Amino acid sequence: MNKCIFIGRLTREIELKYLPSGQAVAKTGFATSKKYKDKTTGETKEKTMFIDIVVWAKSAEILHQNCKKGHKIGIVGELELDQWVDNDGNKRSKHTISVESFEFLE
Repeated sequence: MNKCIFIGRLTREIELKYLPSGQAVAKTGFATSKKYKDKTTGETKEKTMFIDIVVWAKSAEILHQNCKKGHKIGIVGELELDQWVDNDGNKRSKHTISVESFEFLE
């Protein structure tokens, strides 16, 4: 089962495009954080994770119309690994979440 659930904030303005088929696709950045206590110092720290998200079809249009950078949302989706070769011939990869559903939290 490949399912992830996060709450976080959009880190970029949403880029909305349409495929030749007419289907909408929205891409943006997403940040989620976790607070924890440092075992050595006892100090409360925060770790932030940044990841790209992709939203499809009508959901992409709704997200684009109603959210902008900094908005807080909850997402449910699948984790995907994107792989490519850059201009210098190096193999590159990054994780992306393909969003199945989202909820406005502001």
